[in-house]
Amino acid sequence: MFRLLPLFLAILSLVALHTVSSTPISEAAEPTPVLIGVVQIGSSITGQIFNSSHRPVERVRVELLDENDSLIRSLFTDGSGLYRFNGLSDGNYLVRVQPAGTDYIEPQTQRVAINNFSHQSSSGGLARGVQALRVDFLLLTKEEAESKYRTGVVFAQDVPELARKAYTEAVTLLKDEKTAQQGIEGLQNAVKVFPNYFLAQERLGKEYYKRGQYEAAIVAFLAASEANPKSDDTFYCLGLSQSKLKKNSEAARSFQQALKLNSKSANANLALGAVLYTDGKLDEAENRFKQAYKLGGKRIPIVHLHLAQLYDRTKRYQEEAGELELYLEEQPDDPNSEKIKKAIESLRRKGD
Repeated sequence: MFRLLPLFLAILSLVALHTVSSTPISEAAEPTPVLIGVVQIGSSITGQIFNSSHRPVERVRVELLDENDSLIRSLFTDGSGLYRFNGLSDGNYLVRVQPAGTDYIEPQTQRVAINNFSHQSSSGGLARGVQALRVDFLLLTKEEAESKYRTGVVFAQDVPELARKAYTEAVTLLKDEKTAQQGIEGLQNAVKVFPNYFLAQERLGKEYYKRGQYEAAIVAFLAASEANPKSDDTFYCLGLSQSKLKKNSEAARSFQQALKLNSKSANANLALGAVLYTDGKLDEAENRFKQAYKLGGKRIPIVHLHLAQLYDRTKRYQEEAGELELYLEEQPDDPNSEKIKKAIESLRRKGD
């Protein structure tokens, strides 16, 4: 019997589930570590552009400007949503994303300060160091931005100054790969001073998650959810961490709580569907996948692969072929496109 499971596993391992947040975490599109070679001249600013499904956005213009808002250079993101500006000297810069001609709102700008350091070399002279700074962007459509504003809950805490200072310094350190570990330690110090510190616990959970430390991430997200039980993003991230450790029942409860707080979350519906599918609850999983696509539409073409996998499992081969066709329409540059086309041909010949 013709089966597509090996193909799906290969594809889904690349683009499984993603999260939407101001500090994105990703299961498949983790930021590439910045490696500094000994012959590199000047510092660099690198980053990745994501959409709300945490899929990379290609062919988006990224501009580098000086502190007077004068353009220095510009480029377009590659197929992985990556951009990079090399050979930068000391100074204050602006990195601006200009998604003109797309469905995303524009523009977005982040300020970056570079301060190359000097140190004593082995020969006794001064040697120049370099910085490798990471600046990522999350693009939203107008509808997503308005929805986020309408459903967002303002959360304020009376945070001890010592904890607040540790958190602020940690966030700055986390922007540079070379000082990221110090940043994590800073977050740990912040929650030692004030264990109920929502922002610090949530960011700590995301940093643990990015590094594959899922048990530690769960502890941090649970603490964050206790501090602020109205944050759907925290419960969503908690569910992702739990699902990584195959704690499916717990993950399902976390995703369901996220949906109680924000029923319009395409990502939470998709993630809950994946957990239900793993547990063999196929009817419920199918409903969640369809709801995710209803909310996210063409921004999350991965839903078609989830549905196709489910239809393959339930021997609904014509529906499976239809989902694969829709996926290729929305994701024509998929590296597995030829294999998927052949699978579609076989399914169409097979019939139900």
